[in-house]
Formats: sequence, C-alpha cells, structure tokens
Amino acid sequence: MSNDIRLIKKYNSRRLYDTMSSTYISFADLGKIISAGYDVKVIDAKTKVDVTQFTLASYLIENMRVLDFCSQDFLKFIIKAQGGVAEQKVLFSHLFSESFNLGLGLIRHAEDNAFQPKDDGIESI
Repeated sequence: MSNDIRLIKKYNSRRLYDTMSSTYISFADLGKIISAGYDVKVIDAKTKVDVTQFTLASYLIENMRVLDFCSQDFLKFIIKAQGGVAEQKVLFSHLFSESFNLGLGLIRHAEDNAFQPKDDGIESI
C-alpha cells in the first residue's frame, strides 16, 4: 500500500470512480478502501472541487448508521448551533472536534493496550 492519496472522482449520478483501479466503486467499496488504510480524496468530476468531507459524511450516514448513535436532542443542537452567531459556531466546532479527538484517543489507547501482556510480577521459566 502506498502513502499516496487515493483519488476518487464523484459524478452527479453519485457514482464514484477510483482512479487507482480505474473502476467505478460503491460506497461500500469506499469504506473498504479506507479500512485498508488508504487516504482518499474525493473530487467532483466536473468542477474538480474537493467533496471528500461531504462524501465521507454521506458514507457514515448511509452505511454506518451513525445517526443511531445521536439523540434527537443532539441533532437539534447541531442544527440550532448553525443558526447562531459566528462565535457560537466556532465554539461549537472547537468543542465537537476536541470531544471527538479525545474519544478517538481513548479508543486508540484501549486498542493499543488490549493485546499487551500484563506484567503480573511472575517471571517466565
């Protein structure tokens, strides 16, 4: 696997084209590519605008049932925050990002330590 960014072109029909494999791919395929460790960049095929964030959010909503983890109150809070003044939007964005990064760090820490042998003070023979 290369450290290069894998370029995906998104067409108006919501079709995705993987330029590395020269094939059309599904959202499920996109998930597999990312799970395999590739970095991706998704561009609109016509305008060349970067639509990676939008595409990944669409993937999460459609395939990961991410909304199952969000209460209606939380979703309403996000919508209301978008209607607020600029300072509120920045604060919300920062808070959400920091909370997410903290949670991700805890998950990675747990994964890193899940398979570590415990030092129980008993020496092996």
